[in-house]
Amino acid sequence: MVFGVADIDASATALWDGGQGFKPVGYESATPNTTRFSGQFHGLGHRITGLTINRPTTDYVGLFGSTANNGDIRDVTLSGGSVTGRGGVGAVAGYVASGTVRNVTVSTAVNGTAAVGAFPNGTGGAVGWADAPVNNSSSSSTVTGTGDMVGGLVGYSRSSVTNSTASGIVTGVGTVGGLLGFENGSGVSVSNSSASATVISTGADAGGLIGFSRNTITNSYATGSVSGTTMVGGLIGYAQSGTVTNSYATGPVSGSGSGLGGLLGGFAGSSVSNSYATGSVTATAAAATSLGGFAGSIGLGATVSTSRSSGTVTGNGA
Repeated sequence: MVFGVADIDASATALWDGGQGFKPVGYESATPNTTRFSGQFHGLGHRITGLTINRPTTDYVGLFGSTANNGDIRDVTLSGGSVTGRGGVGAVAGYVASGTVRNVTVSTAVNGTAAVGAFPNGTGGAVGWADAPVNNSSSSSTVTGTGDMVGGLVGYSRSSVTNSTASGIVTGVGTVGGLLGFENGSGVSVSNSSASATVISTGADAGGLIGFSRNTITNSYATGSVSGTTMVGGLIGYAQSGTVTNSYATGPVSGSGSGLGGLLGGFAGSSVSNSYATGSVTATAAAATSLGGFAGSIGLGATVSTSRSSGTVTGNGA
């Protein structure tokens, strides 16, 4: 078990290791399964300032590269500095295989260099790839990915996120979300969470809260602006399955392709209830199709109940 005993000024890490900066704890590419961090890190509310990692060709990059065996990271703030890696990149952890991340606050810039479809992928303000819960956490980071699965808090998640928030600016090529880029896995949920981030995607599946979702969203909302190409939504870019309940979006949505909606860009096999959207929806290209104040595209088997929208919808863009 590791305890934080004082605030740490990590600005000097920018000059370490020939400019590569801090070496992530708990990951060696040659022996990934035996070097993961499996202990407990309790920051006790302390702050790490100016952490710098510049390893653009390395996977699983963060303060902790990879965790396993119920590794627990909690109660710490990371501010300033920057973290750059290839796939699985987050200021707190690149890959959380098991355990928990909770009560962390991040404002460190995060950059992922992996290409679209690369493995591993996932670039997030706090965690790049999460297979374990992230709770009671927040990020105000500027998060940039040259590929897909980019999120303000978590890039790629196969576990639940609760009581968490994200702001800042989140930019990627596809599957980009203010809170989560890609929400996947069985029995996963996002609850009591929000995002006010500005979301910018040069590809498909961009959402104010989540870029691409397959699971349950409850009591959550997004207020930031969202722009992309196809499947762009104020809350979720594309919901392939699952449910959305008691949730809303208020930010403006714009896109150049098909499937633009105030709440959801598109959904199929999903159910939406007690939810609403108030943001405007605007086509930025004349060829844009399937626009709606609530959803751009609704697939076979999808249902909507007790929900509404009130934003303006403008087609035939410039």
